[in-house]
Amino acid sequence: MKKNLIILIAGLPGVGKTSIADKIADFYSVNGANPLRIDIDDIKREVVPMDQLSSGIDSDEVRGSYYKLATKRASESLNGNFDVIIMEEVFHKKHLRKDIETVASSSGFEVLWIHVTCPYETVESRLLEKNRAISGHILDTSTALRMNLEFAEMFEDFNNNFIEIKNTKKIFITKKMFL
Repeated sequence: MKKNLIILIAGLPGVGKTSIADKIADFYSVNGANPLRIDIDDIKREVVPMDQLSSGIDSDEVRGSYYKLATKRASESLNGNFDVIIMEEVFHKKHLRKDIETVASSSGFEVLWIHVTCPYETVESRLLEKNRAISGHILDTSTALRMNLEFAEMFEDFNNNFIEIKNTKKIFITKKMFL
């Protein structure tokens, strides 16, 4: 298994980034690594005033501030016993992805991008079936659905060097994905 790896999981709200991040963390744990999940929602709660947490899409400047703080925490964690850091967020703009990748690389990480996709109808069905906020998430169901559509309008494609996971059925994480 690779050491000093940061896995950055991108995708629209509600596509299953957190579920996939949990599966990846479990995969690494079972295979002898010590993964650390850094929840960017927790970091966002530190940076964004409470009354603005789910009011809309944060500016690039605000997003950049909590991405940098997350990367700093990841870098500090390398001095602990963690081999793999896993973060997930929308990461909707190329320049924001490039910024976090640059900071991560300069901190000694190898960066792996995963882009999670899922049709809106599937996202809507899953979220409405649960009919509740997802534990630990900032957005409630209706806001997550609205923001999914808003982010879809501005999500910039990945150029290269990423794994795409189409989250429409049960996802299995395998060693082949991370070699």
